[in-house]
Amino acid sequence: YFNVGYPFANNYQVIIGETTIGNEKECSPNLDEAIMYIEQLEIFGLQRAKTARECIKIMGELAEEYGYADRGECLAVTDPQEAWVFEIYPVGPFWTKKSGKPGAVWCAQRVPDDHITCIPNKSRIGKIDPNDKENFIVSSNYIDSAIELEIYDPVSGEPFIWKFTYRDVRGREDPRLWRVYSVLAPSGNWKYSEVAHYPFSVKPDKAVSFQGVIEL
Repeated sequence: YFNVGYPFANNYQVIIGETTIGNEKECSPNLDEAIMYIEQLEIFGLQRAKTARECIKIMGELAEEYGYADRGECLAVTDPQEAWVFEIYPVGPFWTKKSGKPGAVWCAQRVPDDHITCIPNKSRIGKIDPNDKENFIVSSNYIDSAIELEIYDPVSGEPFIWKFTYRDVRGREDPRLWRVYSVLAPSGNWKYSEVAHYPFSVKPDKAVSFQGVIEL
């Protein structure tokens, strides 16, 4: 595997792209206990995985067991068959390994085969369906940690939206996401003021080549 600053590929063509997304202050990790940073998770994932799904599960499980000490991070994790968006956050300053609770909270969503997505240093995963095993891989505490950290109140009646919880993207417009969607799927008539509510992925108006991605 390629062991650089952010390890990015192995001999099974599992390939990772990294982007920092930050987290709400309530999530800040316990640096005396948590030891896993995103670079280490990428190393272990690429050392051990033959598929993107395997890589995601390895990274998530290690972070849960040993504690995630980094900021919120998002990884595009792909193999020759599938593309996934994996997002992970620390679970707050009071986590300890002896607590028996997961030391990280994470979720991954699959990008449909005929879709494109863009990750401009912001969370992209919205509503989660943990029962949809084909398109989601989720930590067991994906809601519980938010309730414990008091960044989500189930009594409020508001739906649980991942990208509005651990790092709220509302009010944080991004010209990159708008530009990618407006160029590759112009029929969507994307409003810049509504970037936070864009869908996780979209079907481009025309097939996208790798040359087109480089040009964009």
